[in-house]
Amino acid sequence: MGTVTKINKIVKQRSLNEEDYLQLDKGFKGSFDNSDSKQKIILNTKSLRKCYEKKVDEPFLLESNMKKCPFDQFDVWFRNICKIEDLTHNEVNAFALSTVSSDSKPSCRMLLLKGYNADEGFVFFTHSLSKKGYELALNKNASMLFYWPKVDRQIRIEGIVNILDSKIADEYWIQRPIGSRIGSKLSEQSSTIPNREYLEEKQYKLELLLKREGEGAITRPTDWLGYSLKPNYFEFWQGQGNRVHDRIVYELMKINNENTQNCAKEFNKWKMLRLAP
Repeated sequence: MGTVTKINKIVKQRSLNEEDYLQLDKGFKGSFDNSDSKQKIILNTKSLRKCYEKKVDEPFLLESNMKKCPFDQFDVWFRNICKIEDLTHNEVNAFALSTVSSDSKPSCRMLLLKGYNADEGFVFFTHSLSKKGYELALNKNASMLFYWPKVDRQIRIEGIVNILDSKIADEYWIQRPIGSRIGSKLSEQSSTIPNREYLEEKQYKLELLLKREGEGAITRPTDWLGYSLKPNYFEFWQGQGNRVHDRIVYELMKINNENTQNCAKEFNKWKMLRLAP
């Protein structure tokens, strides 16, 4: 695996104060009933609106200012959001991964990006026996969505997902906090379990094993693997006033009937387009 841009968490914890709750209440028109220990809330979401303000260096997305390679453009935006200190969300490397089942039913969930470059694509780790793992085994087409409301930007990426060499999963496994390793070790992800106590009992046994034999005893589950999405489509979106948003798309062109994802090679071409908002 080539050199991959590694993702470090850049987070800032923030708690809601009384003023925040007052602001939230302004957008809610409904009822709250707690008389029988059941919360009943009816919300009027039509009144919830956001005013997009200029919070980045470039007020508009112009084709002349965009990188020729979409990976380079992603890198610029990602590094930009990582520099912001007063983040109101916890994980800037969080993204939504959408997959499709064998009967064409879509599903979506949040994951964490663990690396990216033009050679390997976008890297994440998960259980291959999970719902997304099964769906990716049947249909390798998937979509990723990064959304950063702090700067009114989002990036949508489509492509083909492949499993990485198990050595890559082994290398990353030992870099994870031991608590995260225990959490992944005890979980038969997406399987039905009887109750919360079932998980706590497995956690307790693994923690005892850790004390007796050390971290080396908490080995990587064989189904916990690394995945890489190699893109053939990028969409860079930036919010603008009055909903006249900017949308710049990169489409991978087929050269000699072959799709390639490496921006560094001459035979690989990306076509840039602007879409209506």
